Amino acid sequence: MTAKGKSLGLNFEFDTEVGNSMDSLRLLHWAGQPEFGPDKQEELAEELALGHFEKKQSVGKRSVLLAAAERVGLPAHEARVVLESGKFESEVLANIEQAHSEGHHSIPVVSIAGHLVHGSASVEEFEQVIRRVDKERG
Repeated sequence: MTAKGKSLGLNFEFDTEVGNSMDSLRLLHWAGQPEFGPDKQEELAEELALGHFEKKQSVGKRSVLLAAAERVGLPAHEARVVLESGKFESEVLANIEQAHSEGHHSIPVVSIAGHLVHGSASVEEFEQVIRRVDKERG
């Protein structure tokens, strides 16, 4: 996977502390609210993935989450309130339950431009989805 990533310009680092991802999921849900526009959630997801997979940053650390939110232009104070309040946890849990009911049981289920790929998928399966998205985007 590391070699395939390098061939695509990605520098995967898999020796990363994982931690509890509930805060990152809640922050991502918040970033998907209409007031932030259609792309902010995806921008934050990409920023968090870059930090986790290439810079060894734990998505379980609030300081990492807040810095990522700021880098993509989300209001830091509001992000802090979301993280400290537990807001959106019930919505995230409902989304997880829905994913389970649709047959998604692995963590992570990666969304690449709306195409869901199980985290346990092969390199070839990820590559197929990336190529499909590339064709769709022209």
